[in-house]
Amino acid sequence: MRIEAGVVAFWRDLFPGSDKYVFLLGTFREPTCNQDCVAFFTISSQTKWASVEPTRREMVPILKGTLDCLDSPVSYIQCWRELQIEPLGSFRDKERSGVIMYRGTLPQFVESVRKTVHESDVLSAYHIEYALAALSSESTP
Repeated sequence: MRIEAGVVAFWRDLFPGSDKYVFLLGTFREPTCNQDCVAFFTISSQTKWASVEPTRREMVPILKGTLDCLDSPVSYIQCWRELQIEPLGSFRDKERSGVIMYRGTLPQFVESVRKTVHESDVLSAYHIEYALAALSSESTP
């Protein structure tokens, strides 16, 4: 799979006992360990955060039918949750073993995610920096 902003993947057991769809932002060079990493946010169908401030402003809605695998009436790219980061080599290993599987692309949401990250009241300053760097990166084959 190409790693670029807008790619949606299914990640088995992303969190212990929890499979998730994820919205890739791209890659960036993580300065503390000096390695290329993949940045992404989780996608959720939980609506409880859509009515609570400040998380309401930090979610990008995806309507049912936009991507076949997202079958809830509305799913949300959760830009308010901690930015998820995976070393590129580890990401590729998990992809090869079937833990991470390509599901489609949603390029029409990239600018909304970028704006949400840029204006975030919830993400840490360094996660905003990493997310914006990943969103500006070249595609990784």
